[in-house]
Amino acid sequence: GNNVVVVDLANARMGIGVGAATPYALNVSGDINCTGVYRVNGTPISGGGVTTQSNVTASRGVGITYQNTTGKPMMVTVTCSCLNSAMVAKTDSGTSPSTIVAHMGNYLNTGGNVCLSFWVLSGNYYKIENQGTTIISYWFEWY
Repeated sequence: GNNVVVVDLANARMGIGVGAATPYALNVSGDINCTGVYRVNGTPISGGGVTTQSNVTASRGVGITYQNTTGKPMMVTVTCSCLNSAMVAKTDSGTSPSTIVAHMGNYLNTGGNVCLSFWVLSGNYYKIENQGTTIISYWFEWY
């Protein structure tokens, strides 16, 4: 199969590929089971439970930049009412994030709800921008 160990002595690195012919440090093609804590750069992103904030319209608003200060990656989900409009999620390491990671619109005259979900890395900034008239209904953060 495609199970390989790559040793690059010139650049002092090694890669292990399970089901992958050209691996990163560890590259697995298929399911992974972890019975301990899953970490990214040493920071636990599992095993700590989930914190959710719902209906935080009063403390989270369209066009305002926020920072993920949780110490781990965070999933943000925003639902809004749209009438001939759209909302855009941006996140990156800049204090005024410009990388679009999600976009959803409702361009029907009847209006309706749209929902965006996106990841925000630890320490990164994020914001929701509107294009037209949007009213935030729910803002959830999981971390």
